[in-house]
Amino acid sequence: MIYSEIYSFEDLYPQISNDDGWGIDIRHVYILYNILLSCSFKRVLEIGTHNGFSTTAFIEAVKRNAIDEIHLCDIRFSEQIKNICSIYSNIELHEMKSVEYLKDAPQFDFALLDGSHISEDVQDEFEYLSMNKTPTYLLHDVNTQLLSESKNTPWYDGPMLLKNRLLSSNNWFCLEDSLFRNHEKTERGLFFATKDRQIYLHALSCFNYWSKADMGIILKDKE
Repeated sequence: MIYSEIYSFEDLYPQISNDDGWGIDIRHVYILYNILLSCSFKRVLEIGTHNGFSTTAFIEAVKRNAIDEIHLCDIRFSEQIKNICSIYSNIELHEMKSVEYLKDAPQFDFALLDGSHISEDVQDEFEYLSMNKTPTYLLHDVNTQLLSESKNTPWYDGPMLLKNRLLSSNNWFCLEDSLFRNHEKTERGLFFATKDRQIYLHALSCFNYWSKADMGIILKDKE
């Protein structure tokens, strides 16, 4: 199986940018995208869409029939996301607090948690998803609280605390990419956890490839 699939943000989504410093990095979006392509998820969830940079990976996976159904949850969606998603019948937008949505949400095969980073919010999201037996997670910003610009800021600690909780359990296969790279923000950290060994092996191949990939060459070749 190939884990090096890419798509062009500039060509397909010129209205979306991650240059405000908070969007997920391109390298990490491609990890997400290749996990979605390789793991045969049916119903997936993204909490926290921000400007939609990571959301494009879900949309591209749906276009390739790799997943059946996308649910996006945020307290407020940008007009760009609303417009892009409006043409897809299998993408549902839930404009509300995540815990309110999750109280009555269906079961998900996969969830990306990148909304509120307050520890109580992240833990509540995980508890609701766990009660619904969601087996696979991707967490963004798991190291943001440790960075110099935000060290010890309490509202960033949720992803890190959940990461540590998952790592302390023998029930989870876990992966992480949080290396510092020039001209990237990958040190903020991307963390993967699943209870399914086969899904873990697919994700491991994705992380191994993209953690070593030369993004300069990849992006230049894509032009």
